[in-house]
Amino acid sequence: MPSYSQNTDLIVGDWQGTLKWGNTSLRLVFHIEADDEGQLSSTMDSPDQGAKGIVTSKTRWVDGKLDIEVALVGGAFSGVMEGEEIKGTWSQGGGSLPLVIKRMTEPITFNRPQEPKPPYPYKEEMVRYKNVEEGFELEGTLTIPETEGPHAAVILVSGSGPQDRNEEIMGHKPFLVLADYLTRNGIAVLRYDDRGVGNSGGNFGTSTTLDFAKDADAAVQYLRSRTDIDLESIGIVGHSEGGLIAPIVAHKEDSGVSFIVMLAGPGQRGKEILLSQSTQMAHLQGMSPSLVEKMKVANTRLYDTVLDVEDIDLLKIRLKNELDEMRKEFTAEDVAGIGLIEARDDQIIGQLASPWMKRFMGLDPQTYLKQVTVPVLSLIGEKDMQVLAGINNKVIENALDVAGNTDYTIRTLPELNHLFQHAESGLPAEYAKIEETFSEDVMEMIVDWIKERV
Repeated sequence: MPSYSQNTDLIVGDWQGTLKWGNTSLRLVFHIEADDEGQLSSTMDSPDQGAKGIVTSKTRWVDGKLDIEVALVGGAFSGVMEGEEIKGTWSQGGGSLPLVIKRMTEPITFNRPQEPKPPYPYKEEMVRYKNVEEGFELEGTLTIPETEGPHAAVILVSGSGPQDRNEEIMGHKPFLVLADYLTRNGIAVLRYDDRGVGNSGGNFGTSTTLDFAKDADAAVQYLRSRTDIDLESIGIVGHSEGGLIAPIVAHKEDSGVSFIVMLAGPGQRGKEILLSQSTQMAHLQGMSPSLVEKMKVANTRLYDTVLDVEDIDLLKIRLKNELDEMRKEFTAEDVAGIGLIEARDDQIIGQLASPWMKRFMGLDPQTYLKQVTVPVLSLIGEKDMQVLAGINNKVIENALDVAGNTDYTIRTLPELNHLFQHAESGLPAEYAKIEETFSEDVMEMIVDWIKERV
């Protein structure tokens, strides 16, 4: 619970500091407020991870000492004011790092040189189209070349999580940059707000990957209704989860989809994707091999529970029991190291027991890829830590061979991460710090590949 404090004027406001370990740095921002009775509360931002407004579980300021606990991430800051700084320590996952925070003098901004600015050398139209099956409309932006049509067109389908039409993430707008490049090169582009996001109708929180595939299918049918679009040259370009949605839509014989581009699209089943990405990231972040193995065992037990239990209410009970049992089996140090502290139970259970997670864990992209006969371009970055290239590209290739697909291109791209940025480690903590939004070489590759087929 927030506590009553002394001399709140000294501490209320916005404070920023930077965690550093090895060659990696991560900014943290604390926003501290006091109510009329002097009771303190705060939220935390991690700008370099795209996280804002994380609610803290404790904010205490007594005799020049600040303590903030953030149960949602299993972290805590404790520091003492010295002059205009608060010098202390950030603790998380069984480890700690020095952290000095100072009052923010200006907001954090990011340099994004690739982000296009109007006026654009093409037509831009706000459009709405209907998901007839579920009875709501989605809104998006259609960019159309100035040249005479009808035009080849693509639909951009975003990755997991609630995304706007630009797929905005950590200060980047990948779909805005990609749509601009494609349209300047003669290809019309429709990008849209996910259901329940921005100006689109529908409910995001209760929806699954298969529901989002219906929205993408509705986008295809909308483009087919327009006279300025070539009906024989409509494709889907999907990123991450969107790369799974593309074959779900395109595997149907009457889909109206002429080609698909999978950008970091998975080939593995959802459960395996989650296990491989968490393991890979833990290794890169310096977690000991023995602790990584314990984390993998814990995650496997939780994921298997999700797949085994259909009823949501029963699943929540089973997950809570599983977490309690593992805390008895592991040491306190291991529990902290792999993030299984009891304060995070509600967060963990809420994520794992969501309709989206249950469906995603059991979805196998091969089910659809084995039926895709239209041209396929699959690209995964060598430094992608979320969809591992070596495993997934091979699975995708094998599935397309089973389909008898004779026109597919599968490539692992050196030095690129999950967002197709040139990266050092590939960890998500780098995304916001990299000025490049989307590799221009990759965008050129996509354009050339599409133009060879339309």
